Amino acid sequence: MKKISLIPIGSGLASIVFLPLLAAKCVDTNSQSKENTKQSLHSAIKTTELGELPRKDLDSIKSALSVKNPNLKIDELAFKIDEKENKVIVKANENSALYTGEIVINYSIKSQNEIAPGLDNKTYFESKLKELTEKISNTKKDVQSTVDINSGAKINKENFNMVYHNVIMKMEEYSKEISNLEKSLEIFDEKVRRDLSNLLLKLSNMYRDTKLEIENIVEKSENPNHSNTPVRPPVFDSDTLDAQTAWNALQALWDIIKNYFYKGQTYEDVIEFIKNHDYYKKFASFISLSPQSHKNEHPESGKRMTIIVKDSDNSIPFNANFGTVK
Repeated sequence: MKKISLIPIGSGLASIVFLPLLAAKCVDTNSQSKENTKQSLHSAIKTTELGELPRKDLDSIKSALSVKNPNLKIDELAFKIDEKENKVIVKANENSALYTGEIVINYSIKSQNEIAPGLDNKTYFESKLKELTEKISNTKKDVQSTVDINSGAKINKENFNMVYHNVIMKMEEYSKEISNLEKSLEIFDEKVRRDLSNLLLKLSNMYRDTKLEIENIVEKSENPNHSNTPVRPPVFDSDTLDAQTAWNALQALWDIIKNYFYKGQTYEDVIEFIKNHDYYKKFASFISLSPQSHKNEHPESGKRMTIIVKDSDNSIPFNANFGTVK
């Protein structure tokens, strides 16, 4: 007679119930593990004060948050703007693989009378850059015209006295216009702001060089026998082309340019500016941005950017600490 094996009912039901519970526990454990790998927004967002924004809208908030926290993945976040106060609640997206939690971000709104009319238009901004470039160039020529090249670069006092007062007034006016351009940069989205920042950097550099030349000519007009030619660090004229000399030249250049930069620029822009600087062109091939510093990061006052100065024998890091970033 065939035997039939009996399974105790209690035991069988327990097994049936136990299996889905075990599966659910595994799912919960996996979910918990994934959650633990996410970064809290309180640690991901280092700067919660965005400063002055041109307007109270999502694009301005996202742009400022990205500038203040360059490594943050904006697409992984959700935003809820407080309509009554100047703050926004930033949350991790429901499906975010990177972040968890939420954080409150604060900001203020720039007074509209602080921005010169028209400067919120890219085309107008670019036309002002071109106009100022021409004006500064002409002012420089006015001052240079007082120097008699044929007589050993002596100053023609009569001509100098005729143009000096007018030149000084013009330079003060240009300085204010450049300042207005700097203030209006943050109105634009990140890409446009970067492009305009690079153009504005060239204009500011030209303004500084012209101002320095005017000061030198003024000094020479007051002290004809005193040479006030700017002292160019000798390292820039070195015939030695190697990593150490390039590093020394970079150190000398950085002391000159560390206050030149704008928040809208990137580290990549800074490297390009250095490579194309008249003082440094001959050393351009020796430098590159260190992997420690991402090319899309933005300059900030006091922030450090690391540059690698390298030849076939040596690789020397240079820590470039930004001065005042506008």
